[in-house]
Amino acid sequence: ADDSDTLQGGSFVGLSKVVDQTGVLSVNVDELKADRFELRGGKSVEVITTQDFLLNGFVGGVSGFEYTGDVEITVNGALTLKGGIVGATENLVVKAQSVASDGASVFVAEDLQIESEGAVQANTLTDTISVLVSDVDPTVDPAIEINEADGLIVNNMVTNDGGISLSTGGDTTIHNMSNTADGHDISLTILGDVIVDRIETGTAAGAQKTGGNVIIDTLGEVRELTTYANVAAADLAGDSAY
Repeated sequence: ADDSDTLQGGSFVGLSKVVDQTGVLSVNVDELKADRFELRGGKSVEVITTQDFLLNGFVGGVSGFEYTGDVEITVNGALTLKGGIVGATENLVVKAQSVASDGASVFVAEDLQIESEGAVQANTLTDTISVLVSDVDPTVDPAIEINEADGLIVNNMVTNDGGISLSTGGDTTIHNMSNTADGHDISLTILGDVIVDRIETGTAAGAQKTGGNVIIDTLGEVRELTTYANVAAADLAGDSAY
């Protein structure tokens, strides 16, 4: 294969498998439909669609369940994973109007970044994560729901409205987690220790919060994040925190 292959334009229905063995696979189409498909690249995979995208196959490396280096998925519509696996050994970037996953789907990466207008529900196997939800329907709660199989470092997890639910299978460090509108909970279920820099509900309400709890359920300890320079108190801010 060449160093890169590009599939561009129009609607592709019934497409089952596209492989670039050595380089960069780039798919830029109006829509992509198949009962089940495989998008594989030796170095990276980029997928851009202008309509809703049902991801019901594998995106990753050239053979088996091998992962590729980087993956970027941009959907000008809803991204839905049903039995979908997206695997990157390094960076995985997802941009969509909303993200939904069933129990058989997973995003795998060293670093996962998700940007969405609407609600995000994702199963993950990643070292670090950032999630930004900008314009979710206030009736959808939680706005962000992440289920991580292992330990996790949360660099940034923010929604303008709605709650946040995070479950992890190991020690979890949270640098920044917040929602802007008042009245929605942030809930953590952690099978390990929780190390916190900042968690806050209802940031727009400041000290005048009327609702929105920070709820932490952990098998380990809850402790503050320390730096080489000093030991700063962990910031847990909500109508109540427990």
